[in-house]
Amino acid sequence: MAMLTLRISRCDQDDMAHVFDLGDLAFVFDDGILSTQAQARYATMVYLSLDGLVYCLSKLRRGAKRCTFLAADSSFVVLFEQEKQRIYLSGQGKRYGPFVLDEVLAAVDAGIDHFIADPRNALDPDGAMHGDFHASRLELKDMLAAKRASTGAG
Repeated sequence: MAMLTLRISRCDQDDMAHVFDLGDLAFVFDDGILSTQAQARYATMVYLSLDGLVYCLSKLRRGAKRCTFLAADSSFVVLFEQEKQRIYLSGQGKRYGPFVLDEVLAAVDAGIDHFIADPRNALDPDGAMHGDFHASRLELKDMLAAKRASTGAG
């Protein structure tokens, strides 16, 4: 099975995080990368994009065969396709996979955890996006926990 990592960064690391911060997302595979850094027009609003990414993954968890992730305020697109209980990611003219959905969920969860572990990336608790962002994080963690509970893994 292939390996997947999600890397997230903000363009302006010197200022406090803001919901509209531009940054980069990179899906890193054993044999390639799908990244917003590939072209300047791919820079994305990181927090809004992560919320959209979790929504896309939740559609796959509910049985959708495909979901198109379009990063916020960007031309960066990743197509997630589910075939025979395996996930493939396509974009920038390449296709990666197969992955088990839980591997994709875990990679996204770990990437977001790593990103928000830096205190400079913490959203203002009174800000407009704080609640939505953390609600989508909880949804992602719930999807992973539900799978572990149903398999008895822990």
